[in-house]
Amino acid sequence: MVRTYAIWSGNKLVLCILLVLGVVTYVPILTFIGHFLRLLTYPDNQVLRYTACIPLSASDEVLWVVYALHLAPETAVIILTLINRYRTAASFGQPPPLLQILYRDGMLAYFAILGIVLVNITIMVTGPPAISSMVQDTLCTRVLLNIRKAALHSQDLDSRSTIQFTTESYLAFEDVELPR
Repeated sequence: MVRTYAIWSGNKLVLCILLVLGVVTYVPILTFIGHFLRLLTYPDNQVLRYTACIPLSASDEVLWVVYALHLAPETAVIILTLINRYRTAASFGQPPPLLQILYRDGMLAYFAILGIVLVNITIMVTGPPAISSMVQDTLCTRVLLNIRKAALHSQDLDSRSTIQFTTESYLAFEDVELPR
């Protein structure tokens, strides 16, 4: 949203549109998330000693609304960006290189978000809850592993730095026997 405000050279009308749109969409998003969090149930303390704090059950019925609502401000931002792009092109011809980068990156970010949101909504609405959870868990794990890999490669690869990285990281896997 800040990028759109900057592209419009600090236009007050665009600022008002973005603020109203932000309030109108993010207040319901936070309300739905609060409702979702109240519905979570967790295992008892005996099980939590051996596992992570992972909810046993939650209803995903309202979460697709959060994803759908998230598309509204993103779509408004992209529409405002395109309007400004064609308005500037009519006045000045080719936009300056900095604006070209802002337009290009804004479009790429929007289409990436749009694709991810549509896949999430489709899986949540049509698929069983296990698939929705599995896809999100897989993507999050992949992100964590990539971050860990990048951090490891950015350090000197001597043994001290590798040991230091692995001991300071919170990501760990351990075989644990659960009591019967």
